[in-house]
Amino acid sequence: MIKGAIAAILSAVCFAFLAIFAKIGYELGITTSDMLFFRFMLGVLIFTIYFIIKDYKLFIIKKVNLLKAFFAGSLLYFTQSSLFFLAVKYTSVSSAALILYMYPLFVTVLSIIIFKYRLNVVTSISLGLISLGSCLIFYDAFSNKYSLFGILCALGAAITFSFYLIFIQYSLKTQKPLTFSYYVILFASIPFAFKADYLLPINQTTFLLILGLSLVSTFLAITLLYVSVEIIGAVYASIFSSIEPVITVLASVFILSEKVNHIKVAGMILIVISILLPQLKKIRFMAYEQKSS
Repeated sequence: MIKGAIAAILSAVCFAFLAIFAKIGYELGITTSDMLFFRFMLGVLIFTIYFIIKDYKLFIIKKVNLLKAFFAGSLLYFTQSSLFFLAVKYTSVSSAALILYMYPLFVTVLSIIIFKYRLNVVTSISLGLISLGSCLIFYDAFSNKYSLFGILCALGAAITFSFYLIFIQYSLKTQKPLTFSYYVILFASIPFAFKADYLLPINQTTFLLILGLSLVSTFLAITLLYVSVEIIGAVYASIFSSIEPVITVLASVFILSEKVNHIKVAGMILIVISILLPQLKKIRFMAYEQKSS
């Protein structure tokens, strides 16, 4: 349990620093396409080495799943990544990250529309909390006169990520998640290969930044998450991973010197609680089932 929890927390920290790395990259004058191309291409290279060392069978994927990975990577993940990085560029790191974390709201709405999902009391409360938290985040963003384009990019990233999650939820029933993620990242890198300028400043800072994007916020973030899921299960892993937006906000304050007021903090707390509530209900249900058996 402890090892799984640590893996989930470390994964959350790795994912949380993605926005921090992006902001630093923009300050260094690196373009969106260059950052994301090197993030994904080097991430794929690291994953390839890892697969060869651990188990070459991790490369195996069914043709139908390869097509699904192509769609998820070249369209959904490509779009979501681009929009999120642009949101970081034109707003603050904390605002972009917290708006992205509205995605459970959109996932639920899409599930109701597409799959006729029925709301229960806990989910309804969670939706109310995340809606209220989102209102506070948007109020803070407009009060600080952030770029409307940046805010819309963050919102677009959240919506696109919701479609991505729903798509992979029904694509991974017969495929190892790590293998599927490998091909999603591979296919996501292709559009950026055509858009990239390949004009990176050649210095130690740029090297460390690209290493952070590819090794920390891609390879380690994804791998540690799946390690956690294997040890403690998806429910517990998602609970420990919910600290991700908190880490992003704290890192933006201490590393980038962003200002975070009480309105944004309140919004963040409401969003995190809204994410935790359904998972805690699942834990109670799992505990009840174990007692019954």
